[in-house]
Amino acid sequence: MYRKIFTTLFLLTASIFTYGQSNYLISTGGTISTCSGFFYDSGLGSAANYGNNQNLTMTFCAGAGVNTHIQVYFNEFDVDPSDTLYIYDGNSVNPANLIGAYNNTNSLELFPVQATISNSSGCLTFRFKSNGTGVAAGWKGTVSCVQACQKVFSDLDSVNMIPRPVDSNYINICLGDTITFKGSAIFPQNGLVYQQDTSTCTYIWNFGDGTIDTGRVIKHNYGIVKGYEVSLTVIDVNGCVSTNFLGCRVRVSGNPIGSIKALPDICSSSDSIEITVGYDPSSIITIKPIASQLSASQGFDSTLFIPDGPNCPTQCYNTNVSFTAFTPGQTIQSAADILSICVNMEHSFVGDLEFTITCPDGKSAILKEYIGTSGGGAFMGVPNETDGLNECVAADNAPGIGWEYCWSNIYPNIGTIEDNANQTTLDSTNRTNNTGYYLPNEPLTQLVGCPLNGLWNIEICDAWGSDNGYIFSWDLNLDPDLLPTGWGYEVGIDSLGWSGSFIEVTTDSSIIVLPDSGGLYDYTLTIYDKYGCSYDTTLYVNVIETPVVKLPSDTTLCQGQTLTLNPNYSGANTYHWSTSASTETIIVNSDGNYSITATNSIGPVSCWDRDSILVAVVPMPLADLGPDICTETGSHIFYGDASSPSFTYNWSDGSTNSTYTATSSGMVTVEIKSGQYCIDKDTVNVKVFPAPASVDLGEDQSICSHQSVNLDATQANEQAGFIYQWHPSGANSSTLVFKPGVAGTFVIKVDKIACTTVYDSVTITSINCEVTAPNVFTPNGDGINDQLVFVGLNEYPGSKLLVFNRWGKKVYQNDSYNNDWDGDNSTDGTYYYILSFPVNTLPTISGTVNIMRDGK
Repeated sequence: MYRKIFTTLFLLTASIFTYGQSNYLISTGGTISTCSGFFYDSGLGSAANYGNNQNLTMTFCAGAGVNTHIQVYFNEFDVDPSDTLYIYDGNSVNPANLIGAYNNTNSLELFPVQATISNSSGCLTFRFKSNGTGVAAGWKGTVSCVQACQKVFSDLDSVNMIPRPVDSNYINICLGDTITFKGSAIFPQNGLVYQQDTSTCTYIWNFGDGTIDTGRVIKHNYGIVKGYEVSLTVIDVNGCVSTNFLGCRVRVSGNPIGSIKALPDICSSSDSIEITVGYDPSSIITIKPIASQLSASQGFDSTLFIPDGPNCPTQCYNTNVSFTAFTPGQTIQSAADILSICVNMEHSFVGDLEFTITCPDGKSAILKEYIGTSGGGAFMGVPNETDGLNECVAADNAPGIGWEYCWSNIYPNIGTIEDNANQTTLDSTNRTNNTGYYLPNEPLTQLVGCPLNGLWNIEICDAWGSDNGYIFSWDLNLDPDLLPTGWGYEVGIDSLGWSGSFIEVTTDSSIIVLPDSGGLYDYTLTIYDKYGCSYDTTLYVNVIETPVVKLPSDTTLCQGQTLTLNPNYSGANTYHWSTSASTETIIVNSDGNYSITATNSIGPVSCWDRDSILVAVVPMPLADLGPDICTETGSHIFYGDASSPSFTYNWSDGSTNSTYTATSSGMVTVEIKSGQYCIDKDTVNVKVFPAPASVDLGEDQSICSHQSVNLDATQANEQAGFIYQWHPSGANSSTLVFKPGVAGTFVIKVDKIACTTVYDSVTITSINCEVTAPNVFTPNGDGINDQLVFVGLNEYPGSKLLVFNRWGKKVYQNDSYNNDWDGDNSTDGTYYYILSFPVNTLPTISGTVNIMRDGK
């Protein structure tokens, strides 16, 4: 938000003077005295790209007026990382007055640069250098004149930062956390020339990770665990820039969980496992110290293809490293400040190559010159000499193996690379013992005066055909004593937290788990560090189910019996019985001590359990009393099993002899026991009867279908215990009431059963008995036809009669009519009757009948 406001205000102010303003291209050169205009690269900003291999200089000084110092605000800025715009505080290219070196890795876009109050000339000098590789759109800057600057000191509004800095302006965060920075400013000369205010300042942050942003309140995230120096540049309303060192440092904590060993498989219930945590490499979870030390070395660690020079579009390739850890304005004082410059690469024919190191203000030194045809056939590393179809495309050319090559004026050297270039393979540098270094072709004293902070570049040019290679990394190693303060940090562990099942013991650095059942169990460790960050990891232990086998208690079998032995555990990988059987169950029928081992195995881990049972076999008695019997002799003797004298007997009457005499009817039961467990029982039904007498059901007879007949098989010599069986009804009493219900002929049979059977049968004919109604009767007292008589009604006692005259009036009713109505006092005439019967098989009849007393 603050960046936008500042940009808008600046452009609004600048627009007042755009009419008639001049355009200044750096390619024009010279010194320009002006307070307005636009400053461009040689390609007029975005109109066209600047050119290759340029080395251009231009100075701006203030014209006449009260504003004596030049300020350039860069509205646009696009400079390839291999090229650099150097800005000096004065009217000449004086390394001591270098303000900075800028390109797209250290951009000036939307940034003002201004001559300082100590610059009596008020001028700014710009020097632009480009190489022979990439180009870009360049820049557009608005030139203006401002007053000499009052002092501005950058500061932190730590109260409103999230998180707040701790002592000495350190900010401790977890990796991935976002910091809310808030800037402030101090004005020790405020009001001396003009009024300064924090609300009208521009705040430019350099977060120490190559990121620059503008705004008073900025959110920033760090993606690497290390320490960072954060600098804040404050520009006041007159464009005056702060000069102090902010001293804000960010310490980033990271995940301390290092290597994690796989947990072995264990058996349930019997095996425990200890999960240990610590710095000791033998720990299951190894903790790695989270620490960072500000380094005076910087490196390029991305693979860069170096294709065959003349045969490919580009001959020179550039890689950069950037330093921000040094004090602003700090420079190289002697060649000893540069310990070494090292590359890791492979390439055939080292003579083809030229290496150049360039510092942020443009000073350079050749590390290895191009030899050309005079020699240089040595290989660097182990190159891949087989070119692909397209020798200029990395994807068609696989890399070889890189070796280390270092130049130094400090460590013992073996001469220049040219001195060694006619070997078969160029020897690598031993950076551990500091041997095998090469002497640069140009002394590193040429870099004295170079700013330490900023962009350092190494350029590799391939000037001869028929070979290519790769650079895998390079680093610039400066004297650590150059650092303003050597600082670092280590993040300690605060506490550990565990979660999971079956944790038996917990200590400061371990847990012991004892799962009681099989399965895959997870255990999560959470580590809390001193910065309040938490990290977790989950381990898995595969628990093999330990079989739990349980055979029955020792038992006795009766001879002829079998016993199925079941371990009561299914699903084991293997079963092994003492009989050599491998099935889950076995069947036994003989004496013996039987055992089983059940095993579950995964790989080398076997989990097992064992149990045994003692089986004894004893003789089995046979209780067989034979079939049910009926005797007419008065008694019967039953015999037990005499095969073993050890058998014991228990008869139904409580006797214990081996035989039993039955003298009466009833159930006879015997239990024969062999030992404690082998028992056999039998039961027989005994009937003791005298022989039965004969049975007589009488003569055959006929009845109406609705009537019944009583049949009696009882005789004078009847005795208890006889059994009667009627056919076909199945009744078992001594008498039977038979009611046919329908017309027909029925044969009824009865069996009288003792030990022998007597029987008799009778045939009963059932007929439908009809009732016939008269149409006239003459109740005149002559004894003939004096009553209303229904023929056959005597077979249906309880029949109901209703009589009505011609007008429907009831004149007579009898609920059990017996053919005895004589008309009473009814007059002669026709009457209506209704006769209903007590049986459902005969329908109600109705009709008319005439009473005629005079017989006419």
